[in-house]
Amino acid sequence: MEQSMKNRSALLAALAVAAALQGSPAKKTVAVFLFSGQSNMVSMASVNDLSADEKKPADSVYINVNGDCDASKKGMWLTLGPGFGSQGVNFGSELLFGRTMTEQMPGLRIAIIKNSVSGSPLGKKEGWLSPRSNGGSGGTLYNNMMKHIKDAMSSITSVYDTSVYTPKWAGFVWLQGETDAMDQKLANVYEENLRNLVADIRDTLGVDDLPVIIPLITTNTIWTYSSQVRGADVTLLKTLENVDTMETKMFPTPDNMHYNAVGQRAIGTTVAKKWIAMDYSLDDVVAVARLPRPVASRELQCKSKGYTVDPAGRKMTGGVPFAFSVIVSGRRGRGQTLVARQHHYGEGGK
Repeated sequence: MEQSMKNRSALLAALAVAAALQGSPAKKTVAVFLFSGQSNMVSMASVNDLSADEKKPADSVYINVNGDCDASKKGMWLTLGPGFGSQGVNFGSELLFGRTMTEQMPGLRIAIIKNSVSGSPLGKKEGWLSPRSNGGSGGTLYNNMMKHIKDAMSSITSVYDTSVYTPKWAGFVWLQGETDAMDQKLANVYEENLRNLVADIRDTLGVDDLPVIIPLITTNTIWTYSSQVRGADVTLLKTLENVDTMETKMFPTPDNMHYNAVGQRAIGTTVAKKWIAMDYSLDDVVAVARLPRPVASRELQCKSKGYTVDPAGRKMTGGVPFAFSVIVSGRRGRGQTLVARQHHYGEGGK
């Protein structure tokens, strides 16, 4: 009898805890991304080349910029839209990145910290050298970026109520290397310096598998040693976890240096899709796949509609492409068990 009473008490206690947890919904995640580099990250692309829809604000994405940018926008959390390039009349890859992410993952809240400086080197003390490459103390631009990150994260409560939302570091996008590609000595050590930068960023942000996506610099003749810089990027892709690259040499550079709207659109869109395909978890975030045109796949069948979906939830056979939610236990990505179901999203806002 005594043991039975103990068991009953333990059960009631467990039910009470479960009820309390059910009554206190878990916080929602805000995915935080760091964008950094030199002028092609800053971006000279013209806002005039955007469509009317592309000019509309992305209401579920906030951005905080510093470095080379419109001075009136520095250091403030603002709704993402055009105007966060070199000046208020320019836009960068962040715009289509934010739009693509929210289209592919409706309901996701995003915060972008962008810190980029035109003509800046990785391999010099006045540049982006990280502590591992600079005797334990970062270069000038690296240290400026760290201060910017600290200030931005301290003020994120101005746009996200942290009693409801939890910011979580989700990725680092690095578009830089043109300056180092003009100097053979800098190009020779670019791989080491970039490897150290990634390691120090991950250590500082406290995420040892933080996704890193590196658009390769273009191959214009002005960048004499571009092959070494591009090769360094590819080596990191092959040797580090959660690192990816993308090709950019096909994009127009009307001034022989800077991508125009065509390139910036493509970079932002491609980086977002590459991040979605990576093996990284945002824990409570529901990944929503907007399926492409039918292609071969093998893992998960939605038999009622005749669809077949792969482990990343992005491929199908039969019927018309549709959107559905993918519930992932643990890491999102390769080899996970997925469940397809209808998903209803709550209201946005703080």
